[in-house]
Amino acid sequence: MGDRIIIFGGTDGQHHYNDTWSFDLTTKKWSELSCIGFIPAPREYHAAALVDDIMYVFGGRGVDGKDLNDLAAFKLSNQRWYKFPYMGPAPSVRSGHAMASFGARVFVLGGESLTPTKPEEANYVHVLDTKHIKCPDAKSRTPGADTAIQNVQLSVTATVGSNGRQRAQNSSSSIQSLKSSRPSSFPWSVHQLVLLPPFLDSYKQEALNSPSDPSPPPFPRYRHALPVTASKEGELFLFGGLVGENFRNDLYVVYTRTMTAMLLRTAADVPSPRGGHASVIISKHLIIWGGVTMKLRKGDILDVSLYLLDLQTKNWTRAAVSGPVGRYGHTMTMVHKSKFVIFGGQTDEEFFNDVWSFDLLRRQWELIEPMSTERPAQRAGHVCINHQNRIVIFGGTDGQYHYSDTWSFDLITRKWSELICAGRIPAPREGHAAALVDNVMYIFGGGGVDGKDLNDLAAFRLSNQRWYKFPYVGPAPGVRSGHAMASFGARVFVLGGESVTRTEPEETNCVHVFDTSVYL
Repeated sequence: MGDRIIIFGGTDGQHHYNDTWSFDLTTKKWSELSCIGFIPAPREYHAAALVDDIMYVFGGRGVDGKDLNDLAAFKLSNQRWYKFPYMGPAPSVRSGHAMASFGARVFVLGGESLTPTKPEEANYVHVLDTKHIKCPDAKSRTPGADTAIQNVQLSVTATVGSNGRQRAQNSSSSIQSLKSSRPSSFPWSVHQLVLLPPFLDSYKQEALNSPSDPSPPPFPRYRHALPVTASKEGELFLFGGLVGENFRNDLYVVYTRTMTAMLLRTAADVPSPRGGHASVIISKHLIIWGGVTMKLRKGDILDVSLYLLDLQTKNWTRAAVSGPVGRYGHTMTMVHKSKFVIFGGQTDEEFFNDVWSFDLLRRQWELIEPMSTERPAQRAGHVCINHQNRIVIFGGTDGQYHYSDTWSFDLITRKWSELICAGRIPAPREGHAAALVDNVMYIFGGGGVDGKDLNDLAAFRLSNQRWYKFPYVGPAPGVRSGHAMASFGARVFVLGGESVTRTEPEETNCVHVFDTSVYL
């Protein structure tokens, strides 16, 4: 305004701000304004518009990752903030929208939300008529919330036809209530597992009364395998990995409904201890493939056998079927009720970007040759999920570069395509983990380019190819890589992991849970 610019809010990736600054274009000096009144909460990706000497701010994304739909006004002449929440038919929660003014009216256009409370709007523009807003000067009594609200009216311009004529318009209305129904709980929670004795089913009453010693704790460990979705009963099956420097081949089941866990004793062709392997659940079978079983020396051959565990008999079957070369750091994704695919991975000498499919009924591998010329770079330590006849991968490393690209492979056309993503694309990383809830892929942690482990949470909405980032939304897990994630219903579970840059004491026997329903 005039010979100065005014800024408010924003983020640096770690903190959200609600400070207000002025830059004098004549003196070329910054000054932080000493504001009074109802200063808005910290936020990012909000929007603003100016009418006379008042800047109006609407929406954005808050510190807890939730999108907002509050309106605030900043009067430049007295540096006072006014807040007018819940004023009639206001726009829904959103961020990434735009605002502009013409005369006394302010227009809100577009925006998106990972936490919508209403169906997505089609071709709507929201209009605020500021003639009904009275912001008193410094000498006047600051209005209470009720007084301010009674002077505020909103109108919503509805869909406009092809002839440019407005089809319908909601009449202006005054607000009468200021009551908020927004929840204050954080989506992250941490749970200490209750350890049951081995062999016993957690749903049997005798398990609780057994004099047997409880199972040894499954954590800490890293580079273990966990299917990205739980069983229909909410069971998570965790196999192998490293505890310290030692490879393991133990199998744990975590019951997500009761947050209990136990060691499962298995028999027959038990896989050897390993890390960097992958697993899926198909029907009543847990399937393990790949991984490194020892500290390799040049010329050592990795295990290429497929191991199938009957979850009812607890017996392993080893299938020595000709297929892909042994590797670790690959992904394994169920794509059909009797099929899974693997992508990528590495040996100590080579990285891969091939796609293989295994048919459980035919007990046969198939190399899937892409029909497209473009394809992702060779990599390991990436993540992969299945959604609507395609697999989607993100991140990983080829030993020289860390990636932050997102690719889709259509299982029907057999074509790769790099997705053009919008939003807050996560930094390059490897060793992160992912889980799918509805059409949103959640990723957490991993190792960054600088060698430091991360503890940021990001979400990728597959329907619009937009990334969302939610730093520091409550008691999140500490920095880590080599962990595993899985979903059951609306909850995402983070299990295990390791960090060379840990800033907190190592967790023992803890599972972190992210409740995505907080955003619904």
